[in-house]
Amino acid sequence: LPWHWHIEKPDDSLKDPVWDLKVNGWVENSKDGQAAILQEATKKLEELDKKSAELDQANDKVDQAIKSMQEVQAQSSKQNLALMKSFTEQTQNTNEILGTMQKTLAMVTKAVGANSNNATPATDTKPADQATDKQ
Repeated sequence: LPWHWHIEKPDDSLKDPVWDLKVNGWVENSKDGQAAILQEATKKLEELDKKSAELDQANDKVDQAIKSMQEVQAQSSKQNLALMKSFTEQTQNTNEILGTMQKTLAMVTKAVGANSNNATPATDTKPADQATDKQ
């Protein structure tokens, strides 16, 4: 039939060549040829399995790195929380001290103001001679 005629010659390594429309080329039809194809496919599968195992190992390493980073982040968060708590407590203590100091200063200011209003002018105890010399 005219459509079974092909320009290219089948490979000499093929024992029973047959044109395959799926691959648009010559393929082996014999049982031995199919075994060789199966053997090549098996080798490729083994290579893919090795690559898959390598990828699994790489993924395991990435997972371990992510877990360690998460642990470090959790520890850092705990430390930050402790520092913020400590800072807040110190700020509250400082505010309490400042409030107490302000109250004390207000009391001192009131006491000084009350004493200056009730105070009598101090009299000079020096004799009159010395007081006039300085003038």
